[in-house]
Amino acid sequence: MKKLIITAAAMLAFTAPAFAGGVTVAEDDESKLELSAKFFVNFTKGTTEGNGVLAGNGVKQADSVGVALDRAYFTAKYQFDDIWSMRLTSDATIDTGLSKQTNIYIKYAYLRGNFSDAFAVDAGVIGTPWIGYENKLNTHRYVYKSFTDFEKFDDSADAGVGASGKLGDGLFQYAVAGVNGGGYSKIAKTAAVDFNSRLGFYPIEGLTFDLQFRDGYKGTK
Repeated sequence: MKKLIITAAAMLAFTAPAFAGGVTVAEDDESKLELSAKFFVNFTKGTTEGNGVLAGNGVKQADSVGVALDRAYFTAKYQFDDIWSMRLTSDATIDTGLSKQTNIYIKYAYLRGNFSDAFAVDAGVIGTPWIGYENKLNTHRYVYKSFTDFEKFDDSADAGVGASGKLGDGLFQYAVAGVNGGGYSKIAKTAAVDFNSRLGFYPIEGLTFDLQFRDGYKGTK
């Protein structure tokens, strides 16, 4: 028998923005090793109800309550000298599908050459130009994903090569990247390279104008 299900959900949630901290664990002349972590934790109580043709059972109700670890990040940064550094960040998250398992991904794993304020280059699993930048602007990633992230128009990190910098004493900023297109959870080579870029204009403090340009779709074309 086919099942027609109409669902409604009620939820009460208490969400902490984040628990974060870091420390420099080793330093020798120009080289330095830093470790840090950030956790997104919330307490949630919710009820989901469904009605319709449910094999003759009528209304089905499910309650859930408890502490959820939305995300957990662990980061190690090593500074070789004034120019070269590397970063490794792991991302632990709960699968929203049926399995509800905890998945751990490599969010960032890249080598950076910071040659000047106008030019820095990253290679490896790098941050893409838009989503991380947008999250820094709205500062509410712990409450809800940004529109671009939620609609899966883009990925926050991916395998590839990128460059970024500030021009005109910070009046302009740019970020460009060529990435595989599968996102940091699928960093294997793909059928095509995605081009991702952002150009920002900052005429006064607190006011930003940003333009994103993308070419390609998830490494498929």
